[in-house]
Amino acid sequence: MSPQSPPNPIPPDRPRPPGGCPAECLPGETLAPYTTYRLGGPADFLLLPRDAGEFAATVRWSAARGLPVTVLGGGSNVLIADAGVEGAVLVTTRMQAVSFEEGTVSAEAGITMDRLCELCAGRGLAGIANFYGMPGTLGGAVMMNARCYEHSIEEVVEAVDAVDAAGEAHCFSRAECRFAYKDSRFQGGAEWAVRVRLALRPGGPPEALRAEMERRRRHREEMGQYRFPNAGCVFKNDYRVGIPSGKLVESCGLKGFRIGGAEVFPSHANFVVNTGSATAADVLAVIRHVEQVVFEQKGVRLEREVRLLGRW
Repeated sequence: MSPQSPPNPIPPDRPRPPGGCPAECLPGETLAPYTTYRLGGPADFLLLPRDAGEFAATVRWSAARGLPVTVLGGGSNVLIADAGVEGAVLVTTRMQAVSFEEGTVSAEAGITMDRLCELCAGRGLAGIANFYGMPGTLGGAVMMNARCYEHSIEEVVEAVDAVDAAGEAHCFSRAECRFAYKDSRFQGGAEWAVRVRLALRPGGPPEALRAEMERRRRHREEMGQYRFPNAGCVFKNDYRVGIPSGKLVESCGLKGFRIGGAEVFPSHANFVVNTGSATAADVLAVIRHVEQVVFEQKGVRLEREVRLLGRW
């Protein structure tokens, strides 16, 4: 998501931007429109690099000025504090270059999964249709090792070009990405994917691939996943427990539990939705209540998939 709203006035307690930033810089920009929760306060500096090279230069610019760096793609799987985020927030959604070569697609991190799926289907390439309809970008999918319909993005990753906190470039093989269940090396906050190479396979006529993709989207619609702003599943599944986290939450009678405008979604208990008037604090309060009740009733400590960002 890359809404182009005008920058907000700089609050008096926010620093003004130093000069020479390689990317477009929006001081004091509210982050809510850049997230799927539609929640979150201002960034000190919201930065919009146009490609992988400009991303690296912007990281170096931020590091030289002692600014903490936070990276957002489509803004899914995150909950940003109402008080906002300190330092530089780099949003990757202008980084969308794509190239194809003999079954391999190389794409910059900011392309949405929907757009990437459509481009690959148009060339008859299969392997990522399960991710159609999933909010977020390719970079976010790699960082989280996104998993949809029993398949994880690591299955098709060949290599990842990344930038570290000093702005230096690296290339990691699939093994070096250290993929695990909804995890990767990129969750440490000091390395960010900027370009990903995916190895796909011939998948037949584009029409058949598009039909499969539409089936996935319809299933998400039937589950109500687009009805309210949300960040997808809040909790990881613990396969040692043998019960999906959503079923655990449901079995504790928590569907529909609400604080302010945040609610455990009645149609999917692993979603906490913004019904329209929620604050980020409301959402976090619901998450903490669910964690406490599930532990008290079931003895299971839920592990969050949604990450907290900002001034909590």
